[in-house]
Amino acid sequence: MKNNKIYLHIGYPKTATTFFQEKVFSELEGVYYLGKRNNKESDIYSKFYQFIFNEKNEYKKIISEFLKEKLEFQNILISEEDFLFNSLRFNQYSDSIDYRISLKRFFDLVNSEKDKCKLLVTTRDVSELVKSIYGQSFYNYFSTIENIKDFEGFKTNFLFNNSRVDQNRNNFLNALNSDQVENTLIDFFGVENILKCNYKELLLNRSVYFSQYFSDQIYSQNKLLLGGESIDNMKINSRSNSDHTRYSTNEGILYNRLLLIKQKYFPAFRMKFSFFKKLLKQIRFNSQKELKLEMNNDEVNLLTKLLNEA
Repeated sequence: MKNNKIYLHIGYPKTATTFFQEKVFSELEGVYYLGKRNNKESDIYSKFYQFIFNEKNEYKKIISEFLKEKLEFQNILISEEDFLFNSLRFNQYSDSIDYRISLKRFFDLVNSEKDKCKLLVTTRDVSELVKSIYGQSFYNYFSTIENIKDFEGFKTNFLFNNSRVDQNRNNFLNALNSDQVENTLIDFFGVENILKCNYKELLLNRSVYFSQYFSDQIYSQNKLLLGGESIDNMKINSRSNSDHTRYSTNEGILYNRLLLIKQKYFPAFRMKFSFFKKLLKQIRFNSQKELKLEMNNDEVNLLTKLLNEA
């Protein structure tokens, strides 16, 4: 069908992305969902991920042809927060990825169908986003870096340290700037194909935003899910998405210990089976560590200034 489109949701992380992936996007009728929380095409999605984020160019043709074939008969929806998340986390074993590189690879992948692409960016208060990212990524990423062993060190020696000139910091600040991200998407796909909204506003006014984002056919076919009461009764991960000053880490979970080893010694290895991931995440062998996450008004203003100058 000529009117079929490719819908891409890129996060931000910590904007109820898992909720949308598990409870909304993967349940839509009339849409082929290719993304996280979907094992039906795990091999195809793995190749998509490897091409976009690890530059495995041998997969480009396979993925491009797959998307074109699917687009002939169905709308396609991809939800992947790593477009932005990979710019916002790094450790001593690996650098972050400039989000513009990943988006450029996606653009190249769908270039012949770029007019059929619609992009969704879900945002949140930037200071709360920084705290959530630090909290979730503390054990496997930020805790491994010298001089940023806690949130105060992260702010002093990384976030607000203008004398620190490195690509990781540049990538971090650039990805935090949602206006810059939006402009990048506009350059690739055109302003008419981009929707940016605060995730809390989206949850409260989902019929308004989803009716703008999806085609009339998709919205009418899934009106209860996209705009009805069903979303109100679904559980959202409040631990990761709420505004807070403290965060309990997951360093005692076996999966995170193994992930740290993987990043150090086997950075290219990817576990393809979500069953084993879920199993490992249930095994805990010591207590959580509670992080103190605070940002005063002066620091919030300084962060805003940094992003405006980025």
